[in-house]
Amino acid sequence: MNTIKDVAKLANVSTATVSHVLSGKRYVSNGLIERVKQAVARLDYRPSGIAKSLKTNTTHTIGVIVSDIQNPYFAGVVTGIDTYCFKNGYGVILGESYESPKREAYTIKLMMEKRVDGLIIAPVGENQKELDLLNKTGIPFLLVNRTFNGSNNLSVIVDNEGGSYKATNYLIKLGHRSIGIVCGPKDYSTTKERFAGYCRALKEAEIPIRDELIDFSRMEISSAYEKTLNLLEKFPTAIFATNNIITIGALLALKKRNKKFPEDLSFIAFEFEESPIPFLVSPTLDHVSQPSNKVGLEAAKILLAHLKGKPYRKQLILQTKIKKGESAGPPPLRVSR
Repeated sequence: MNTIKDVAKLANVSTATVSHVLSGKRYVSNGLIERVKQAVARLDYRPSGIAKSLKTNTTHTIGVIVSDIQNPYFAGVVTGIDTYCFKNGYGVILGESYESPKREAYTIKLMMEKRVDGLIIAPVGENQKELDLLNKTGIPFLLVNRTFNGSNNLSVIVDNEGGSYKATNYLIKLGHRSIGIVCGPKDYSTTKERFAGYCRALKEAEIPIRDELIDFSRMEISSAYEKTLNLLEKFPTAIFATNNIITIGALLALKKRNKKFPEDLSFIAFEFEESPIPFLVSPTLDHVSQPSNKVGLEAAKILLAHLKGKPYRKQLILQTKIKKGESAGPPPLRVSR
């Protein structure tokens, strides 16, 4: 690998002159500039990013940690982050926590070693140790998708409670009074918010909240599949799947039991704008649509503004909307058993 000394030797100038030409911060005659540029091109010289970062105390890189890279929702979030960062001269280093607090802590420390300028993270849960570790790094960070209860950190999330309320109310207006719900892990902020929206809609409609129609799943298709099979034994007239992983597991369970919607029961999902799932099944799914690319874009926009000393907001809650399909209808006259 060629060094700045090699460039200086070939151009017959000092290393300081090469540095001045590359940085553009000091005057150098046109003749010397041309000689240096020719030497750089001939040697295919690339300045050391490490040396530059040590000098400027910035790496122009953002660390991104998500819980599951294979989850299409997070793929959309990362795409939004990378798109905005690339346009603004920042690189992205991606890490995965695998829904493990231990792995998450390891990845945060790894990002510190890489000297990232900022960190965007979808936290695993609401563990106070997790928040304490992030604060101790001294690295500016922003939370996406999930947050910590009562925290005032930079964050970009969607209106989870409002979206869940809309979905449940949508089913209630169709005439449903026995609405089953499969939620994510209990300690996730998204789960708490979406469950709260479900409960609020039922309470407003004066419909009893029945424990047997409520289940919580791990963030695994197999777990959602088993939870939905269990829920079907309670004979709901409608099922609400509260995230895209649960949706897949629930659809597999409905197929296993030969349940057709909306004839046998209605189905609604909490999905994201870029998800193909609602349109890959027949009939198409009624669903709550949340943005994923926009979450990433806005997260990167807020964090980079903060890094540049021009903060314009701390927290952003993006809205959801109901997208109608063909999977929800009035309750069947007779619930199949």
